[in-house]
Amino acid sequence: MDVEKTSRRLSDTRVAWFSSVRPDNRVSIAIDGSAPESLVALAVVEVFDDVNGHSSVAAAFARKYDGFDIADVSVAGPLVLMRVRITRWLLDGSPQ
Repeated sequence: MDVEKTSRRLSDTRVAWFSSVRPDNRVSIAIDGSAPESLVALAVVEVFDDVNGHSSVAAAFARKYDGFDIADVSVAGPLVLMRVRITRWLLDGSPQ
């Protein structure tokens, strides 16, 4: 796996598919899941319901998504933050 290339794709990507069930902290995440160089991983998450307690994360979202305010429930309803720890790469961005 080219760690630098993968890191760049993760930071540049605007949308990812995320599959989970809240009582279970195991999830899957996919970026370009149907493309030849997909990133697909299994992970575990920690959920944070209080988005107001994470100002540096809120600022990063605002920078990346044109001023989007994660605490503004009028836009997308109540949101949560999740810390995602990759446990296994299923597809690592290498041509398939």
